[in-house]
Amino acid sequence: GKTEAGATVTVKAGSKTLGTATANSKGNYTVKIKKQKAGTSLSVTAKDKAGNTSKAKTVKVADKTAPSAPSVNTVSDKSTAIAGKTEAGAKVTVKSGSKTLGTATANSKGNYTVKIKKQKAGTSLSVTAKDKAGNTSKAKNVKVADKTAPSAPSVNTVKSSSTKVTGKTEPSAKITVKAGSKTLGTATANSKGNYTVKIKKQKAGTSLSVTAKDKAGNTSKAKTIKVKK
Repeated sequence: GKTEAGATVTVKAGSKTLGTATANSKGNYTVKIKKQKAGTSLSVTAKDKAGNTSKAKTVKVADKTAPSAPSVNTVSDKSTAIAGKTEAGAKVTVKSGSKTLGTATANSKGNYTVKIKKQKAGTSLSVTAKDKAGNTSKAKNVKVADKTAPSAPSVNTVKSSSTKVTGKTEPSAKITVKAGSKTLGTATANSKGNYTVKIKKQKAGTSLSVTAKDKAGNTSKAKTIKVKK
């Protein structure tokens, strides 16, 4: 800062002296100190060559440190809120691309909950925290997890002469055909959701259950059919 030329400048935090320096011929001074916490009160005084000490100038250490990127709990395609932890009192913003989905303020323990509309599985979300001083954290990026099971697959007629089960389901889902607890065959649906599972011929009247499991591991309800003559 600036003071009387040649004055000795002293910087204190409470009664503790953090540093001293002498102002140059133009009154400019630089006092080296260790980093101080945001909000710390510092008093700065100047003593001239005759030993007269000025009144103290009191300043507060400004917060220029951004919060760490917030932690984010798992977000699924069924979620209507995003929760996690950040700096106490920070404002948390959730975005999908440039679109803001929601904001909320963390409580005194740093816990936050931001209400959002359900998002599609695979959607990328960015979560940032802005402290009371206006410093914004780096973004925490998360992908929306797939927690929604496929619908029960459609199954075409299976006859006692059939050596395959065909139908439609979610693209790339794994199809399993069972008779009771016995697995007769499995196959993966193509990009259009069409599948063909090879099986041995089954007796007319046999009950078959057909399920679909998506890439995220969610299994559909079973579609039950009876083998026809």
